[in-house]
Amino acid sequence: HHGYSTISLGYAGLYECVKYMTGHSHTDGGKAEEFGLEVMKKLNAACNKWKSEEDIDCITCIGIGRC
Repeated sequence: HHGYSTISLGYAGLYECVKYMTGHSHTDGGKAEEFGLEVMKKLNAACNKWKSEEDIDCITCIGIGRC
């Protein structure tokens, strides 16, 4: 707590999530990219909520080892 504990929330499966939900890659632009950005915004919002409620730092990660 108080900045000494950190939770890493990764989105390594972002491609798979977007592809499954939209039928397109998040790198194709358009609606698939917009959907991917919305997923990432939700992850960041969850981290901010947990940080304010639990006093534990939380970060989102691009993938394993890339925080």
